[in-house]
Amino acid sequence: YSYITHGVPSVGTISYNVTYTSGKGNGFNLVGNPYPSPIDWTKFLADNPTLQSSFYILEQDGSYHTFSSGSIPMEQGFGVTTSSSTTLTFKESHKTATDASLLRPFNPDDAPNSVTFTLSDNVNDYSCPTIISFGQGSVTEYDRHEDALYIKSPINEVPGLYTISSDNQNLCSNSLPSSNATNVPLKAVANVTGIYTITTNNLANLSAYDCICLIDSKTGAVLNNFEDSPSYTFTMEAGQQKDFIVR
Repeated sequence: YSYITHGVPSVGTISYNVTYTSGKGNGFNLVGNPYPSPIDWTKFLADNPTLQSSFYILEQDGSYHTFSSGSIPMEQGFGVTTSSSTTLTFKESHKTATDASLLRPFNPDDAPNSVTFTLSDNVNDYSCPTIISFGQGSVTEYDRHEDALYIKSPINEVPGLYTISSDNQNLCSNSLPSSNATNVPLKAVANVTGIYTITTNNLANLSAYDCICLIDSKTGAVLNNFEDSPSYTFTMEAGQQKDFIVR
């Protein structure tokens, strides 16, 4: 079969309206690159100051992944969070010759001083990542210039995994100040009954710490040291939540 379409490529300044409702949706909006060209996220962000510094792409594992740099491919749909209702502006100056593949423009696992935890189950192929990173000048509260709010997947069967900031914001990317010992609240959410596994595979990037433990937040018991074992397995029923601490 052949599919033939006709149209005029978008050129010049393009505007999209985005909305923010207090207490609902975290200001999340789904938009798209309107150009037949990649755009540079950093340039686009600089001209749209109400946006969080990370954008989202719904990937094949069913979860939104966050990216804070790189190119957005031509016609790629992506999510943003805004701190107020406004108009986003796409400009010719945002275009870049640096292309990126659809779905994965940048791998956050490669970032220094960061570690990614992923929650999966034995029922389906869906999973959910969450990132903890450390940097100078970072704070324990949600900072839209460094952190990314957790956005629930539109697919019901996808598990949820997120950290919680000191001001009670659910985060899928959490940048924190370094200290001798850091306790990070971590919540796992089950949407199907099954055996769940929290896995990490990039601990070598987290050079500031030599012990990364999973703690039961209710009992204080050490459940796993990820330096000794890269995964921890447990059971949950549909609708159940488990509260952990990453120390």
